[in-house]
Amino acid sequence: MVDTEIPDDEDDGITVQADQTWRLQKGDRAAGYHVLYQRCVNYLEENGIDRAVVKASATLGRGGMAIRTIAQPSCTHITP
Repeated sequence: MVDTEIPDDEDDGITVQADQTWRLQKGDRAAGYHVLYQRCVNYLEENGIDRAVVKASATLGRGGMAIRTIAQPSCTHITP
């Protein structure tokens, strides 16, 4: 997860607020994806994130879940 501040002026640099790896918990994959989803929603709400882009994992070959979405300011409307 990378949290950045992107300025309106293209000539200004992007500021990285946070750069973390959120791993899938061990055990049931469906439950693990739900935990990641909830963690993402909580982070968006707690940090006042305006937009989110969720990139599909590079390891989709083993039944992983691909998500490609852009969330607008009302982040509580994101669905797993």
